[in-house]
Amino acid sequence: MVKNEIIVILLFILFLIANVNVSATEWTTLNFGGKTDTTEAEQESSWTTLTFGGKADILAQVAPTQNSESPTNQTIGMSLNPTLQITLNDANGDTMNQSFWTNESGTWLAIGWNNNTGNGAVSNSTTVFDTYSTKYWWS
Repeated sequence: MVKNEIIVILLFILFLIANVNVSATEWTTLNFGGKTDTTEAEQESSWTTLTFGGKADILAQVAPTQNSESPTNQTIGMSLNPTLQITLNDANGDTMNQSFWTNESGTWLAIGWNNNTGNGAVSNSTTVFDTYSTKYWWS
């Protein structure tokens, strides 16, 4: 009987580690054990039963998204050193580390970052977009 209880506890721990939310809205009964070579009454008396409350909602990890880039591609007539801005969204509500990059020198270099950012708009002031009539790339 102790062996079955250990198995139940280990399964419950694995259930929790697998990124599962448990809310007390449903009850689940797990039965382990039982003998197959005995009478039904003997089988039922040898089972270990664990009942716990919970509804399993598995939270799939989803990659964050970004949109609403500003300035947008092919923008003409920008002032020098515009503020770069994007909107971030993580469906799981995780915090994010975000960085701004440019290849204005010919090599991609980080020009700003925001650590532990939540959902919403993030921006970065620039100092390297300093020549008129020049095409700049940023990401």
